[in-house]
Amino acid sequence: MALTATILAVYRGQGQADEKIVKVSGDTSYPTGGYAVTPSLFGFNAFEPDSQGTGLPPVIGYYSIVGDCMGTPNTWYSAINPVNGNLQLFVTTTGVEVASAVNVSTFAAVLDSYGH
Repeated sequence: MALTATILAVYRGQGQADEKIVKVSGDTSYPTGGYAVTPSLFGFNAFEPDSQGTGLPPVIGYYSIVGDCMGTPNTWYSAINPVNGNLQLFVTTTGVEVASAVNVSTFAAVLDSYGH
C-alpha cells in the first residue's frame, strides 16, 4: 500500500526550488521496511538535487520529519531509513519496527521537502 498525503503549506521560490509541507497518513497494511517517499508525494516532479549533484534518491536530506501524530494511543513513531530513504514506523514502547501488514491507518506525520 502507500502513504496518503495532504499538502499543508507551499513556500514558492526557496532558492531554486519550492518548499512543501505535507501531512502523510498510514494505511491498513504496513510494508516491512517502510514507505517509499517519492517526489510525487509532495506534488513535485523531482526533489531538489543533493549537494553531490546526483538528484537521485535515496539520499538523506530529501525530506525531513517535522512531527509525528503517533496514532492512537501514541503507538508508533517514524524515522527515515538512512539506507533507502523510506519512512519507517516503530513501536513506541519497544523501538522495534512495526510488523508487516499491521493496520497503521491512525498514524500520521508531517514532512517537509524541497523540489520542482
